[in-house]
Amino acid sequence: MPSPQIAEGDAFVASVWQRIRDRLQLNLRGSGGLEMAQAVSAAELASLQAILDEEIPKLRRLAAPLDYANMVREGYNQTIG
Repeated sequence: MPSPQIAEGDAFVASVWQRIRDRLQLNLRGSGGLEMAQAVSAAELASLQAILDEEIPKLRRLAAPLDYANMVREGYNQTIG
């Protein structure tokens, strides 16, 4: 089952996919196709899921404005400087 970020059509995920799609297809053709690729282990999937569920939200919170509610009230009119 896809993560909520992918299921919701997250713009970041979509942009990453657009950047890697063609190169991935070429690499898979050159290496014998998807049938020749190694299976992903349950531990690797769990690690990726933890990144999607925990690490990415943490990074987004770190990158977000410190007082988003105040920015909304002020209509984003303040400028830096």
